[in-house]
Amino acid sequence: MLYEKENGLYSIPNGGPLPVLNENTLLVGRAQLIFPTGNNKQVTFISAAGDTILYEPDEAAVTDEKSLSEYAGTYFSDATETYMYAVIKKGKLVLYPRITQQLELTAVYKDGFYFPGYEILFERNKKKKITHFFINISRARKVEFRKVK
Repeated sequence: MLYEKENGLYSIPNGGPLPVLNENTLLVGRAQLIFPTGNNKQVTFISAAGDTILYEPDEAAVTDEKSLSEYAGTYFSDATETYMYAVIKKGKLVLYPRITQQLELTAVYKDGFYFPGYEILFERNKKKKITHFFINISRARKVEFRKVK
């Protein structure tokens, strides 16, 4: 995931700012990010091993408290048989997988959030209401939590 700050472009989890190789290429470790020229909008990522991934732009993250409140609620996963609680705390979206643990999420794009080691993508129904989210961690992908309250 990439995000922009006043002094450069950063990547999660690598940090930044990312070093510049040339006018449209940044380095991410030993990999390269090549930004489009002309009408092309795809960003190309070339890994150190030479694999290529194409990225499309997405809508910007929303971070105001009113917008974040859409994500608040109780979620349940059939796969893990556990609940997650999403609340707004001090203007941030926070997930509670356990009473003693909280994950303060960073909004990275519309409906997409990050916490070190976690990627969270909320999904909406046709009426644009949040219905569930998927969580990705190092050893599990697309673990679904559906909104129950």
